[in-house]
Amino acid sequence: MAAKIILLKQDLQVLIDGIKEGRRTFANTLKYIFLSKFC
Repeated sequence: MAAKIILLKQDLQVLIDGIKEGRRTFANTLKYIFLSKFC
């Protein structure tokens, strides 16, 4: 799967922040699924 990325700023920190936020969202989603399944 490929994605196109358009940076609105000439700074790669925006991309890094987006990756971190995506990982945090994914981790929270997994926590929710596991807690709702086993409780």
